[in-house]
Amino acid sequence: MKRKNMTRNALVTSILSLLLCVSMLVGTTFAWFTDEVTSGRNTIAAGNLDIELLIGGDENKKVTENTVLFDNEYKWEPGMVVYEDLQIANVGTLALKYQLTLDVINENNLNGHKLSEVVKIAVLNKPVAEIVNPNMTAAEQRAAVLAAAKASVATTTGQGILSNFYLQGPLLAGEKTPVAGVVIFWEPNENEVDNLYNANNGQVTSDGQPLFIEFGVNLQATQLMHENDSFDNTYDEFASLLPHASVINTGRKEIKARPSGSPFDAASAQFMTLDTSYQFLPNEEATYSGELSDLISGNIEMDSSYRYWHADWLVSVDRPIKAETAVLAGYYRLFGEMTDGDWVYLTADLDANTPVRLLYDGMGGTTVNYQMICAGADDGIGFLCGAADLTGENIGTTLTVELRLYETTIDPSANSGSQNIETGNSITVGKFTYTFGANSAEGMKLALDAKSPKITLHDDIVLNDAPLTIDYNTEIDLNGHTITGISTSNTTSNLIKVAPGAELTLSGNGQISFGATTPDTNWGGEGQPAFPGYANNTISCQGKLVIDGVTIKNVTAPGGASYAIDCYPGAELVINSGVIDGVGKCAIRMFANSNTTATNVTVNGGLITGKRAIWIQLPGSNIASEKIANLTINGGKLICTNKAEDVAIYSYSYGDSFAKTNVTITGGEFDGLVAFGGGEKTTQETVTITGGTFNDGVGRYLANDGWEDITVPTV
Repeated sequence: MKRKNMTRNALVTSILSLLLCVSMLVGTTFAWFTDEVTSGRNTIAAGNLDIELLIGGDENKKVTENTVLFDNEYKWEPGMVVYEDLQIANVGTLALKYQLTLDVINENNLNGHKLSEVVKIAVLNKPVAEIVNPNMTAAEQRAAVLAAAKASVATTTGQGILSNFYLQGPLLAGEKTPVAGVVIFWEPNENEVDNLYNANNGQVTSDGQPLFIEFGVNLQATQLMHENDSFDNTYDEFASLLPHASVINTGRKEIKARPSGSPFDAASAQFMTLDTSYQFLPNEEATYSGELSDLISGNIEMDSSYRYWHADWLVSVDRPIKAETAVLAGYYRLFGEMTDGDWVYLTADLDANTPVRLLYDGMGGTTVNYQMICAGADDGIGFLCGAADLTGENIGTTLTVELRLYETTIDPSANSGSQNIETGNSITVGKFTYTFGANSAEGMKLALDAKSPKITLHDDIVLNDAPLTIDYNTEIDLNGHTITGISTSNTTSNLIKVAPGAELTLSGNGQISFGATTPDTNWGGEGQPAFPGYANNTISCQGKLVIDGVTIKNVTAPGGASYAIDCYPGAELVINSGVIDGVGKCAIRMFANSNTTATNVTVNGGLITGKRAIWIQLPGSNIASEKIANLTINGGKLICTNKAEDVAIYSYSYGDSFAKTNVTITGGEFDGLVAFGGGEKTTQETVTITGGTFNDGVGRYLANDGWEDITVPTV
């Protein structure tokens, strides 16, 4: 009985315990079995978008920003043909779509006729090497290439006139296009139209230079709709090439323009001549039927994520402009015809460094879609924008105009740009600067006084006895024009002086020329000073000077101490391209006269010519004084014009130590002897030569008036 009670008590206790457990588990999950899985290291790696342009398909010949394609030494005439065999390579890990275009950087005209109107471009379906063979005469080779190019232009979209060229297509990761001949040619016209481009019978170009066109090759890439994510391969459907526009200076332009914000009335519109006009030609295209009504109704097709973005000119000035003293005019095909159409312009005050939108602000909210300016650019005009100083009060004021695209909320159903809301983001696709009155010495000086970051010339300038001093960082774009001057005083003179700490870039294919009528020609003799007491330099440099494609001359009569560029301690001269001409005298002098501040010259390209191309001069007579000079030559050509009397490069000390004089030559061509160790023979320059072509030898003078050759690399 007792055992029976114990069994009953145990059963009751078990049931109560079970009920207690169940009550404690209410609202929870009770797992009888458990398991666990932990993944290993997870890596998310970004894809790599990378594209290269190869010459002849050679991976060792990649086109860079410094590569010169299509030999530019030829003088163009009808029938001329040049080519490059090129290949586009996708060297990244993502599929891409590419676009190859040509950007017209600069060109002049002959009575309004430009080379860009007749020079054409074509891309063949094979290398030129497969079209010609050694058994052909030069004339037969030229005819074969020309025939292939003409056939390609006739059948392939995007080819033809140079400035309208584009080539585009897809490339998967690791793929390359076939090597193809890119041909630039001037197809002869049988009706003597070509003679319009012939500068004869007294005809001259707009800038007095040979007729030319300067362009750059531009290769762009963006993602291709190819790689998959967890859903499909459309996540980069709207990826597109970053737009840009060719910006071309079209010179003065006669227009009729209406006052800002008022309805257009051709009868009452003001007729005026813009001092300057630039055209912006976008790099993408939109298709439409060609009627203006299609632009207005939005009947346009375009595959670009920028197609609904608003396009506008953003205008700013570095000094205030008062209302009615200047005109800033803009033209777009939608507004009317070229000569007497509906140009819009601002007449309100413009504050310094306060950008204003010409269309949106100047026209009370007018907006234009990017696809509309691309569709309207087929007339070769695109956007035009220009400026005029109406009263002469704005001389020296620099105007900056950007073609901006303003991001909008993308609404594929929208037919008009005005239906889209801007997000506040924008990109610049084209830009120009213009300095009012920069065609005069007064305008140049005022622009420099205003610290204009870039000054663009629009006419030739004469600066007789009126030198320019550059004391801040700026660029002078000669724009094909000249700056000339003459000094008539019996003293030190220069045309341009780069002050210590300042930086000046000279660009634009123009020329700077200077000379003195009364140079000091005393070079010793009984009762005479040992050296001339003053020099007459085209440019005197104590800051940084960059030469990009301009010509610098010194035309002072022989006998004086005159240099095209005279570099003093603190100078940093960099020559990338252009011509430095001493005209029978020394082209560049390095006046190394400091133990603490270096005189530096770097030559990357261009031509330096004179009786002596470069002279390193240590003017002191103290052997304990180590003057600092650094000459680096990576390219270009140096010519001695009088080999019987002088040398291409000459280092000379009147007694100062050469211990801190360094010469490094990695390339370039030297026509004339390269000589070191002139004067002081106790110390020697540090000379390192790893490349270059030396037509007349390299060596140094010895203490016993002997000569020692310096070993140079052989080709």
